[in-house]
Amino acid sequence: MLVGVAGFIFYIGRRQTSYLYFSLFAIYIAQLCLSRSWHVLGLYSSSPAFPYFQDVILPIGGYFFWRFYESIFGKSMFPNRSWVTYITSIVFFLLLVSSIFFPSIYLNEMSVLIQNIVIPVAIAGILLSIIQTYRKRRDPEIFWLMAGIVTFGLSVLMYLFLPYIIWMEEYTGLKWFRFSLIYEILYKGERFLHGLLILLFCMAMVLSTRIRSVYEKAQKTAEELTELSNSLEQQVQERTKQLERTNQNLRSSMQKTAEALAEIAVLEDRNRIAQDMHDRTGHALTAALIQIEAAKLLMKKDVNLALEKLEATRESVSSGLDSIRETVRMMKHDYEERSLVLSIQKLIQETEAAVGIQVIYEPQTLPELDPITNKTLYLALQEGLTNGIRHGKATSFELSLKADENTIYFQLANNGEAYAGQKFGFGLNTMRERIERLNGTMHLETTELHPCVLRITLPIESNGDEKEGAQ
Repeated sequence: MLVGVAGFIFYIGRRQTSYLYFSLFAIYIAQLCLSRSWHVLGLYSSSPAFPYFQDVILPIGGYFFWRFYESIFGKSMFPNRSWVTYITSIVFFLLLVSSIFFPSIYLNEMSVLIQNIVIPVAIAGILLSIIQTYRKRRDPEIFWLMAGIVTFGLSVLMYLFLPYIIWMEEYTGLKWFRFSLIYEILYKGERFLHGLLILLFCMAMVLSTRIRSVYEKAQKTAEELTELSNSLEQQVQERTKQLERTNQNLRSSMQKTAEALAEIAVLEDRNRIAQDMHDRTGHALTAALIQIEAAKLLMKKDVNLALEKLEATRESVSSGLDSIRETVRMMKHDYEERSLVLSIQKLIQETEAAVGIQVIYEPQTLPELDPITNKTLYLALQEGLTNGIRHGKATSFELSLKADENTIYFQLANNGEAYAGQKFGFGLNTMRERIERLNGTMHLETTELHPCVLRITLPIESNGDEKEGAQ
C-alpha cells in the first residue's frame, strides 16, 4: 500500500501515466495481501464478501499492468492494444454477473477457467509481447519487466502443476513435497501472491531505471547547455571585439568623409558665388561697354544721342553694382544666431524691400530642427526667390513651411513664367544634391494655380553623420 501511495505521489508531481498505473497495480496487490492476512487471521466470517470477489477484480489488476507496460514503451509498440481492453472488459463482466447471479458457477467453473486458462494465456501473451519488444530495443527496463513476468509465470506454472505433484506423491508414497518450502508458499492459501510481489518489485525497478535514465539525460543536457553557453559567451565576446573594431574603422571613415564633404561644400559655395556674380553683373557690364563705344562714335556727330548712351551706360553700371550688392546680401549666412522662422522672415523683408516683390508667408510652429536642416531650408528659399525673380520674372511668391512627426514640407510658388521642364542651373543642382544627401526630395513643377512651384521634403530624424557630410 505504501508503494502504491508513493507511486501516486510521483504521478501528481510528474503527471506521467506510468506512475499512475504502477500505483494502481500496487494497490491491487495490497488488497490481495490484505485478503490473505484476513484468511490467516480467520476474519473471513466478519467480511465474507471481500475474499469472495477477488476473482472479479482480477482482470482489473491485469488491465493496470498492461497499461503500465503500454505507458512505458509507447502505444506504437502495440498495434492491437484495443483488443486487450475489450477482452478485459468481457472477462470482468462475465465474472461480475456470475458472482452475483450464479454463485456456484462462479466458485467452480469460472474459478477453474480463470486460474487454468485465462491467467496462463494472459501471462503467455504478455511474455511474448515483452520478448518482441526486447528484440526491438534492448535496455534495462525491458530486462526488469521480463524478469518479473517470467518469475510470475513460473509461480503460476508451479501452482497449476501442484495437484499433479501431490497426486504423484500419494501414488509413490513419498511425502517429501508437503514439507518443502514451495508447498508452504504456493499451496497453503498463498497461490501466486509471491510472484505478484516479485513482479511489483521488477516494475518498481523499471521506474527506477527510467528515473535514473531521465536524470542522466538531464545531467548530460545540462553539461551540454553549460558548454554551449560558454561557447556562445566566447563567440559573443569575439563578436563584440570585432564590432568594436569595425565601429572604430567606421568612425574614422565617416570623419574623413565628413571632412571631404565639408571641403566640397566650400568649393560649391565659391562656385555658386562666382556663377551668381557672372550671371548678375556680366550682362550689365557687357551692355555698359557697348554703350560706351557707341557714345564715343556719336560724340562728334550727335552730342545729345551720345549723352543718352552715356546715361544708359550709367544705368547699366548702377544696375550691375546693385546686382553685386544683392548677391553678397543673398549669400550671407545670417540665420545661425536666430531661429529658422526669424531668419526666413528677415530674408523675406530684405528681398521685398530691395527688389519690390511680394512674399506671402504665414509662420507655423515647427519642431526643433538641427542646424543642417535649418541651413538647407534657408538656402532653398534663397535659391527659389533668386531664380523666380531672375529667370521667371515673378513679382509674387507664396511660401508654405510645415511639418508632421517625421517630415518637414517646403513649398514656394510664384506667378512668374511657367516651368517647362528646363534643365536645372548651377544653383538648383547644388541644392538638389544637398537635399538628397539628407535623404530628402526636391521637385519643380507647374500647377493650375501657380506657374512654378518648388517642393522639398526633408526627414526630421535624419542620420546625424549624413548631415555633417551635407554641411
